[in-house]
Amino acid sequence: MDHEYIGQLLGFTLAHSASVVETLQADEVMVPYAITIKEEQQELVNFEAETQEQAIQQAESKLAEFSETVDAWCYGQEGAINQDDNTINVLYFKVWVKGMTAALEAYQPIQKSPFKLLSNIQIQNFAEAGLDEAEGENFIAGLNQGVDIHPATASRWDSWFDTDAAEDADASTDSAAE
Repeated sequence: MDHEYIGQLLGFTLAHSASVVETLQADEVMVPYAITIKEEQQELVNFEAETQEQAIQQAESKLAEFSETVDAWCYGQEGAINQDDNTINVLYFKVWVKGMTAALEAYQPIQKSPFKLLSNIQIQNFAEAGLDEAEGENFIAGLNQGVDIHPATASRWDSWFDTDAAEDADASTDSAAE
């Protein structure tokens, strides 16, 4: 399994999501979306609905279908998690490539206004997705490449990153390889 490619898909999806959320008003939410890859052809699919909850349900159903019909897909949505009695805004991701036992899941803590990336991306199920922990460095290299190749994000990435929060974070993308 190509860990670098999986990392690239996640990095590109992270970069795309960040570029979208940065342009939204504080009370707006990014429309969940997926990028599918079949025979090197990419397609962007937006999941618009009356509510964010309905859009996410629609996306979950479609992702199961994609696993039957495409070579790879990546998915992004905006959400929130509870951590230490605080609600934290996050960008949530899933990435799947043929051969994986489950979609890789990750989230990126963010500050909505002004937009900032807080800490590093958090990988939820590296080994459970069928990825080899010994390939963690290749995965991280791919993740960074995915961010770098996004045309609207690469030049602004450093300005979005909250370096104070990153230094204070307990976990990092390195945890993907642990």
